[in-house]
Amino acid sequence: KTQGADGVTLNYDGYDNAAIVQKLEKDAPLQKLELSASNRFDQAQITVSKVVDGPDMGESYYFELSCTYPVDGQPVPYPLAEADAKFSLKGGESKTITVLSGVSCEGVETDVPEGATVSITNTDGGTDGALADIEGDENAVEVTNTLELAELTVTKIVKGPGKSGASYDFELACIYHGSAGDVEYPLAPE
Repeated sequence: KTQGADGVTLNYDGYDNAAIVQKLEKDAPLQKLELSASNRFDQAQITVSKVVDGPDMGESYYFELSCTYPVDGQPVPYPLAEADAKFSLKGGESKTITVLSGVSCEGVETDVPEGATVSITNTDGGTDGALADIEGDENAVEVTNTLELAELTVTKIVKGPGKSGASYDFELACIYHGSAGDVEYPLAPE
């Protein structure tokens, strides 16, 4: 059995190039015979990318990738390096992982930010982060977080004698308290 190899090379592989075991005399030195078999396993790649729709404050988003491969028709966990099984991406970043061809993988975002809506697009047309029987290098899962914008209304009330029709200037600053520390949130002037 080749255990799923995509190709096998043998140093003795037919009648024209067969390994011949010779009968030796009782005290003769042992015949040296070396057989080798090289299995070739094709590789594939999966790329996980992160998109932030809305205010991107440079936060890291966390992902887990798990894969399986078929053994005797049954899915068996495929071993991934720790850095490929759990990783983080910022908006606009991607990570490419190399696996054996025929492996199936599923990528999920963990610790989704509060208020974010997550949508996933796979190259196979799915929306679940799962790709089956991966081959080649055109396999992708794109995870988009749509962040809802909050609205802040500032109202000025003048009590007592005031100048009718007067305008008042305000300065407003918002601070985002994220995992990367406190960041001043950019406001659009209106």
